[in-house]
Amino acid sequence: VVTVGCIMLANNTSDIEKDREGGRRTLPVCIGRHRAQILLRVSIIAAACGTVAITLVCAPTGAAAMAVMAASLAVNGRIRQLYSLPVGPEHRKNSMEAVLEAHSRIILCYIAAALLTALGAK
Repeated sequence: VVTVGCIMLANNTSDIEKDREGGRRTLPVCIGRHRAQILLRVSIIAAACGTVAITLVCAPTGAAAMAVMAASLAVNGRIRQLYSLPVGPEHRKNSMEAVLEAHSRIILCYIAAALLTALGAK
């Protein structure tokens, strides 16, 4: 749920100017680009940490998948760019791709952890 919210937040943050002109009151319009960027970045980290916590409690046999998730998020250049480049119209493509990659990696590694636990792997 959090990563889907991140996808929407990245999209809306890139469109702040258009949304303001159109009278839309999206979260980024209300809190501003700087705070929206901070919220996006913190939310991705929170989603990854939350996934690790849920896995350790509910699917501890699959905890190795969480190490893979953390490593894949840390080494991905596009995801790292999300933390250094502004989230705006000029970097819209990079921002959206980074958030979609983070979403995919978090979800796939959680599924892998659940499968490892269901299969009884140790």
